[in-house]
Amino acid sequence: MKKVPIGSKPQSRPSAPSADAWVDQANRPAQVVEQSEPLKRLTIEVPLPLHHSMKRKCVDNGVTMADVIRDLIAGYVAAK
Repeated sequence: MKKVPIGSKPQSRPSAPSADAWVDQANRPAQVVEQSEPLKRLTIEVPLPLHHSMKRKCVDNGVTMADVIRDLIAGYVAAK
């Protein structure tokens, strides 16, 4: 039987990024514009056909879904 030497156990391991940091990194566009105010994540459920239609329209217009939704919410709030 062959013996393979095993090194000592590492004393500290690099800390994993928080879940929020990981999500923010994945959703960050290539060019990040600094926000003057903090952002809050909003999660909604929409019917799949509506999501597909909106995604297609956003891709065709070269905008993100998040930007369109933020504009819609801002318009709604301003109208009230």
